Amino acid sequence: YVEGNECAKMHFERSAAFYSALVVFSGSCYASIGLCSSNIFGMSVFSAGLTQTELKKLKKLRISSNVVLENIPQIVVQIVYATMVIGNVNSAVVFAFVASVLSVTNTLLNYFVERERGDAINGGKQVVWYYLVMQIYE
Repeated sequence: YVEGNECAKMHFERSAAFYSALVVFSGSCYASIGLCSSNIFGMSVFSAGLTQTELKKLKKLRISSNVVLENIPQIVVQIVYATMVIGNVNSAVVFAFVASVLSVTNTLLNYFVERERGDAINGGKQVVWYYLVMQIYE
């Protein structure tokens, strides 16, 4: 999603260790990308140069990482634990299962609402962004 954005590519190449540490500490690559693109405090490490349109396109990462790699395996482990390990379903397992299902539902609904809202706002057209890169040759 950032192939055409040279500024963002250079930023993530320069700040790969910092970005990786953010992912490890926050547990979310999407939140880390958002923080790295926030320009908070005017610090260069938080100025990746990603546009809002690019960040919206990156929400697909959030869906795959959050739902497919976290929540669905967690639901499977909860079912296996309840049936094979403890042999019955207690209130803690039910609460954890309901919370996981609600998390999956929330994430998917947010994704589909945002996708439809974006299509309605843009009239079904894709936004095109151009980047200006200045280089100084010595």
